[in-house]
Amino acid sequence: MANSTIGVNEGTNTNLDAESLTVGSNTVKRQRLQITGSTSTDIATVSNVQPPTSAYALNVRITPAAALATVILNYASLTAGGGTSLLSASPGNRHYVVWYTLSPGVQSSIFLYSGAVGTTLIFGMRGLALADMTLSAPAGWFLCSTATNAALSIDVGTTTSVVGSIGYFTAPAPT
Repeated sequence: MANSTIGVNEGTNTNLDAESLTVGSNTVKRQRLQITGSTSTDIATVSNVQPPTSAYALNVRITPAAALATVILNYASLTAGGGTSLLSASPGNRHYVVWYTLSPGVQSSIFLYSGAVGTTLIFGMRGLALADMTLSAPAGWFLCSTATNAALSIDVGTTTSVVGSIGYFTAPAPT
């Protein structure tokens, strides 16, 4: 697409930054916009290539590319320290936990892990209070996630039954 300008009736030599492109059978002008900060050098780069590690970034909120899903738990007996995989690893992706309701049959700590037992989830949520637990993230956010290429696992402090559900989505890891 060729660079061009569009005249504006604001005064002499006032122009807008635009590009020409074909839409259907018409050649049209599309105005360009920049995301900027408070100074002329605070201009965000938008590109279709992975940025270098020295590049700055925009602050954005992760939104799921896939719909939310639910895993239902109904274990007659989970062995303490045994670790049970709830979601298999997904190459290049993370599992993001949005909400959960977990209820052990006897008073016991319940732990969610990234992959193997003892591997802390991202954002440090390793395990929570005793007995029944229900927790939800604010709308549009998530509580924790697994590491890239890791399963979501559950473990208990005391051998017990566990029922409940976990809401999650699986999406590519941030780069």
